Amino acid sequence: MIVTDRQRRILQILLENEDGISLAEVEKRLETSRRTLYREFGLLRPELAKSDLTLTNKKGYLQLTGPDESIADLRGELKESQGQGDMKAEDRGNALAALLLLKDEPEKIIALADELGVSEATVQADLAAVAESLAKYQIELKRTKGLGVQVSGKESQRRRILNGILLNESNDYVFFSYLNKEDQAKSGNFFIDLLPKKDLLKCWQAVKDLLSVFNFETDYQLIELILLFAISLDRQRQGKSVESMAAKPDSLKYQGYVYQIFAKLDVPEVTLTQNEVIFLANQMQMHEDQRVPFASDDQEVLVNLRVGQFIQDVSDQVQFDFSKNPAFSRRLQKHISALLQHSVKRLPNVRIETLSQLTMHFPQLYEAITAAWKLDFSEELNVAELQLLLLYFANEYGSRQP
Repeated sequence: MIVTDRQRRILQILLENEDGISLAEVEKRLETSRRTLYREFGLLRPELAKSDLTLTNKKGYLQLTGPDESIADLRGELKESQGQGDMKAEDRGNALAALLLLKDEPEKIIALADELGVSEATVQADLAAVAESLAKYQIELKRTKGLGVQVSGKESQRRRILNGILLNESNDYVFFSYLNKEDQAKSGNFFIDLLPKKDLLKCWQAVKDLLSVFNFETDYQLIELILLFAISLDRQRQGKSVESMAAKPDSLKYQGYVYQIFAKLDVPEVTLTQNEVIFLANQMQMHEDQRVPFASDDQEVLVNLRVGQFIQDVSDQVQFDFSKNPAFSRRLQKHISALLQHSVKRLPNVRIETLSQLTMHFPQLYEAITAAWKLDFSEELNVAELQLLLLYFANEYGSRQP
């Protein structure tokens, strides 16, 4: 069942109060209006009916009823997706910035509050921090009485900031799992779902043919390129193209890549301008030499040494030499470095079915990774993050075994 953060919270409240709860209490807990609640109930009922669950409202008292098995399944589903909800203030600020960067018309505070499932007062408070952050990148947040808020600035800068926000708030496992499931309408990640899935899919397919050109060492580099073109499609449909800018040296090769990608995208409603081509080519050229940032060269060396020791410790425990493949070592270094530098979105501490199944297939390898991590690193990882490390090792093991 695909639900919004507010709908998920409504369902959690109902599950916690099996005998029913008053509408007034739900309003109070969610800091929202009764009109908004009725709208959410209308959207939830057909989804619940698919599982033989019923949402009743008797004299202002709400109750969720249905077979015990369906109730249990719903509890499990909500628990698994819990990590996606209840944004922290920093994530909420990023969400507000992303919403405003994607749109050109003023947005009312109440509409933004509904979108994020928070009060108008919370949005007002968050906007002050958002305005300060955007100003550092020459993007101005404007408030117009009676109309709402909007941002203004160079289109190229808007896109760079938006790309950075979406990348930082995305999770590589969730991102590609979502694109691989044709029947999944939403990813459950607020930021990934800001762009149409059809655009993300088209861009992924188009960029795939250039993987050998860029030789990405992390999935986040690939995601960043997919987002770059998906944002371009979204903004051009709104009639927004980037301003004129100088092409980087040796840009012609990358401009050719841009034309190749748009030919595969096959979007006749979008007219590709030369400014757009140069901007995208410049961004792609930077991707080729993209590296995970470090605080210093010494720190980079230290992390690489620790990762090397980590690989060796895992290899010793399972009696399989994972250090033979330099590309595997580099990929793992990038991933672990990003984790330690907090430059990527951490996995929520919830059960992720695919990763849990992988753990069942490779129990000894998982135990070795867990033990080696505690030995070589002081940073604590939750189960899901350790299982994601297992995915790296299992892929490498599988690629070298018949």
